[in-house]
Amino acid sequence: MRLDPRSIDPPGARPNAGDPVLSVRHLNVEFSVPSRRGLLPRKVNVRAVNDLSFDIGRGETLALVGESGCGKSTTGRAILNLIPPSSGTVLFDGRNIAGLEERALRRTRARMQMIFQDPYGSLSPRQTIRSAVREALDVHDIGERAGRSAVVDTLLETCGIRPDLRDRYPHELSGGQRQRVGIARALATGPDLIVADEPTSALDVSIQAQILNLIRRLQRERQISFLFISHNMAVVRNVSARVAVMYLGSIVETGLTHEVLSLPLHPYTKALVSAVRVPDPAVERRRERIVLSGEQPSLMELPSGCPFHSRCWLRKQIPTSNRCADERPVPRTISPGRTVSCHFAEELG
Repeated sequence: MRLDPRSIDPPGARPNAGDPVLSVRHLNVEFSVPSRRGLLPRKVNVRAVNDLSFDIGRGETLALVGESGCGKSTTGRAILNLIPPSSGTVLFDGRNIAGLEERALRRTRARMQMIFQDPYGSLSPRQTIRSAVREALDVHDIGERAGRSAVVDTLLETCGIRPDLRDRYPHELSGGQRQRVGIARALATGPDLIVADEPTSALDVSIQAQILNLIRRLQRERQISFLFISHNMAVVRNVSARVAVMYLGSIVETGLTHEVLSLPLHPYTKALVSAVRVPDPAVERRRERIVLSGEQPSLMELPSGCPFHSRCWLRKQIPTSNRCADERPVPRTISPGRTVSCHFAEELG
């Protein structure tokens, strides 16, 4: 089965007013990992996130898209300071998160929440659904203690959890119901920003559209900003106003979602877009499908020059493409809000 975009509410336009709620500048995340090369054991530094910069406006959804292992989830966790960045700046509401004292950081954490990919793994098996959501209110001491139960019931109702399910345990719920509970818990602190890490990838296709519609409705009604992490362009098309395409720890293309999907300017983006199936069989038969050769390189052994050049189908069509193997492309502004990191983006435009 495939996700039918007609079953999902359309994304809203990108807000233009005010300063961004989140500004990421030159974010880098490195890990020290064991290396099997050589006779003696040693460790090498692996850069999982490489010089990322982007903004998210108030009430806006920015999608971060790419294959598994490209650094999307690491980026989300670094923004929330769940993983310490190696360098760079994360500004939330104009304040540098790294420079906050403990009390201020605690208050900021309440305004930045996460929806995890695995709803079962993110919920304690020893807590009822009602207790799991209330815990967020208790930890951050939100509202009067006597009124928190009513707040929890309202949140669960907003997210579509029936009253008869609220005293059950996570294993007694379906995957879609557990993800609704995870969303309710993220909402409990009244966040301004939510990082949604592949929130529908573990769900059946029939349930995905329901969860995406819930996220879209909450985004509109509450003006919450979302960083929506996904590997699925079909999902991104219907959820985000803007999209950033990520490959091997770097962003290779950004722009308005409808512009990037209708005219991708990076060969990797074009390959991702070509993999999205459309509901009309006649159109599907006429579409060009780009199949990438080889596997995504290891972060421990990054290729020289452009990170994508070893799999790039466009490079094979350009006689002067040796430049791709020798020179790393820098992000270029093609039009307002549209950037691409490719030496030959004009060939696709």
